Amino acid sequence: MSQLTLKNFREEIVRFNNRATDHWNERNLERFCEGYAEDAVYVAEGQFVRGRSNIFALYCRAFPSRISMGKLSLRIQDTRFSTYKTDAVVEMAVAIIRWRVNGTNGNKENGYSMVTYVATEHGLQIVQDVST
Repeated sequence: MSQLTLKNFREEIVRFNNRATDHWNERNLERFCEGYAEDAVYVAEGQFVRGRSNIFALYCRAFPSRISMGKLSLRIQDTRFSTYKTDAVVEMAVAIIRWRVNGTNGNKENGYSMVTYVATEHGLQIVQDVST
């Protein structure tokens, strides 16, 4: 998997985000956070968190119940790759993603994330996530 062309990387990002959305909407934060690298960095609302386990803990505090998670949707707005040659091997990509969470109580939250993905032998992983 760590050998992806530009086209394949784009397709993998879509698949990765679809799986993440499914995990969230199944109310499975642990599976949702498996997409983060062990040493990933997450920045949001004035917080800087390093490490998958710390990111998971942050999500658990922010969403203490399955009901509080609501329904997530992700839409890729833009992607940038470490190469612009369509047949070259790409190891890293950055995507700007529009996210929305529709709560069961009618509340709606939305914002943007700038996410850096790397291709590993086990698939894509998030190494940086900066969200508003």
